[in-house]
Amino acid sequence: MASLNVKFLQNFSFQPEGALSVISVSRDSSSSYAGAFSVDYSSIGITAAAGVDFDSSPGTLNFSAGENIKFINIAIFNDASTDPLESFIVSLSNLQASGVSNLSIT
Repeated sequence: MASLNVKFLQNFSFQPEGALSVISVSRDSSSSYAGAFSVDYSSIGITAAAGVDFDSSPGTLNFSAGENIKFINIAIFNDASTDPLESFIVSLSNLQASGVSNLSIT
């Protein structure tokens, strides 16, 4: 039976206001499934305000067969106030792959 595991490649780090946070998502090397798949992503603010401090638009990453890495680009907005260090979480959900029953996100 084919298996598919999808994961973030690194922890997120501080990005200055006005920058772009690039987050890598990959098909895990332990996956036996090499076909096409999709996974949704979303973000929520912890101390950062969604839509004010960062772009919180959700999306879907569509991997082609054999493709192993995709990127989520999140804009960090430059607002008028001096902010302390702010944070948000990006999560993956709704992993879809045709004919694969063993799906996981780590």
